[in-house]
Order: sequence, then C-alpha cells, then structure tokens
Amino acid sequence: MKTIITTFLLLVIFNFSYSQKLLTFWGQQNIENYTKEMYDAAQKLSSTELLEKNLNDEYWSEVFLTLNASINHHSENIDYLKSLTDQLTNRTETKLKGTSRLIIRDRISNGDITFEGKGLIFENDLFILAGRANQLLQNLTGKNFVLIKILILIF
Repeated sequence: MKTIITTFLLLVIFNFSYSQKLLTFWGQQNIENYTKEMYDAAQKLSSTELLEKNLNDEYWSEVFLTLNASINHHSENIDYLKSLTDQLTNRTETKLKGTSRLIIRDRISNGDITFEGKGLIFENDLFILAGRANQLLQNLTGKNFVLIKILILIF
C-alpha cells in the first residue's frame, strides 16, 4: 500500500512540475512580428525616442522591445524615469496586435487576448499607455507602484 501511495504522490509531483514548465516555457523567438533587426534597432534608440515609441506602440512585439531597450540602456537615466511618470495619467488605449505569448488576465477574461498556455505575464494593462509606462517604471526601478488595470463598466 505504501508503494502505491508513494508512486501516486511522485506522479502528482512530476505532473505539477512538468505542467509549470510548459506554462512558463517561452522565448523571444515566440513573439509574433519580432525580428533580430527590430531588436537591434530598438537597442539604439535614445530615451526621447523610446518615450515616443511607447506612445505609438501598436504591437506586443513593439511594447516588448521598448521594455527591453529601456531596461538595457536607460535604467539609470533620471530624466527618462521622470518623463515616464508624465505618461502615468494617459489612459489612451491601443488595441495591441500580435498578442501571441502575452498574458494579461483581465484582457484574457474579456476576450481581447487568447490564452495560449504560455507566455509572459503582466499585471499592468499594456493596452493602456499608463499601464505600459507603469510597467517600464516598475522594471527600471524595481519598485511597485499602482497597478494599471482595464476599466470595466457594468450596466
């Protein structure tokens, strides 16, 4: 009897750990509309250009590149951080395209994103400019500010 219980517990533990691996396994190459050329170009952008890019990003891949380039090159740039705080009040919404491997729970719940079982999880709503700015600030400073969520009105 102990052997059966032990075997069962081992199977449950293995299944859980394997499932978590599948859920979190992803890579930059899995992001739709993402190329090495885009990555290289984003890494060369100035802080002013990245601020403008954040305002105009329409694809998940563009948002990811803005986040990546900001972390790699502008985490110590105080002027960039201050300028990002100016975007925190901008609730302009962009219907992001190419959202493969993007996980935002509220957007999955309302049908804006299809959950594929793996990807990068964000609590901030990256469809909203303030959410993108807040995510950048959180990643650059290592501090948690307010979460920017989707506004759902129920009548």
